[in-house]
Amino acid sequence: MKKPLPKAVLREVDRLEAAGAYEEAAAKLRDTTRQLPDNATLSARLILIYNRRLNTPSKAKAEIDRLLKLAPKSPITHELAAEAAQSMGALQQARKHVDLMLQLRTTSPDGLYIGATVYQNLGLHKRAVLCIKEALRLRPSHLPSRLLYASVLRSMGQLPEAEKISRAIFAEWPDNLRNYAIWSTACQQTADDPMYIYLRDVLEPDLRARGDPNHYSALGILGKAENDIGNFDAAFACFSKSKDVRDLVHDRSTNAKFVDDLIAGTPKSLFSGTTGHDCQVPVLIVGMPRTGSTLMEQILASHPQIEGLGESGLLRATARKEGHRNHDGAKLSRVIGSLSTEKTKVLATQYLEEAPAENHQALLIVDKK
Repeated sequence: MKKPLPKAVLREVDRLEAAGAYEEAAAKLRDTTRQLPDNATLSARLILIYNRRLNTPSKAKAEIDRLLKLAPKSPITHELAAEAAQSMGALQQARKHVDLMLQLRTTSPDGLYIGATVYQNLGLHKRAVLCIKEALRLRPSHLPSRLLYASVLRSMGQLPEAEKISRAIFAEWPDNLRNYAIWSTACQQTADDPMYIYLRDVLEPDLRARGDPNHYSALGILGKAENDIGNFDAAFACFSKSKDVRDLVHDRSTNAKFVDDLIAGTPKSLFSGTTGHDCQVPVLIVGMPRTGSTLMEQILASHPQIEGLGESGLLRATARKEGHRNHDGAKLSRVIGSLSTEKTKVLATQYLEEAPAENHQALLIVDKK
């Protein structure tokens, strides 16, 4: 049987992709890679379709393993591997590939964007900024990169800078709802704010009329704006409508059971006699919403020898690894109760490895829960 020519196959895949026939394009590439197993270009293209067209990164694993053997020093290889790993929630694996991709001096805006999202999700905001700045230098008008840049700056507490980018985006894309979410938390809204007026008078009514599934989000953002302005009745109405649109019903009994089970199953004695890591670098800020925990984290992180991680999510990830699930107080109590001194040291070591300070002069890192 005559082997296919790679260029002809790629032209056919281009045609199928342009027509939206992604499954057919993937099938064509699968058949071809079986006949040409050493062709890295075809393998990379198949991974890209799995990652970005079919949203099935788990199917890309065999191809990624093949590509890592065929082209281990190609930045594109690690870009695609990082993208798949992040989509499957394997952030530390994704980070390893991003680190390698950057060491190989990638010039791919997509790769830099992926790197920035991985770093942001790990709370490594300064590294995310470096990636996204380079991505924007190569592709200045890319909307997702601009939104990500504003989001990262907001996470770092650089609110005026995040607001500035958000308003520039609004001038070009006034209907982008993600941008309103950034604007909403980057500044306090006022009655004469053009973004507030457009959201109230144009965007929210349009989403409502079209029955857009994101209408609930617009209502929540508008509610926050009304609250900032002092229109408390209007704010309450927006929040209530948002809940109704999502068909949400607050079950107080579920939350009460979670708290009761946690209290009953977690006596003070559980915390005596078990010691963790002796490292004193991490400072955990724990507090209820709206109690000033974010402000405290920002104040501490402004010190040159203190690194702020924002809300890293690393402890939540640790709890999930140990079997905890949301709203299950009894299970969380059992997880806590099962932690031996040896286990706590292992978990603490993992936390420290996954939460390194970007500022190597930092004496402390602050993680807000």
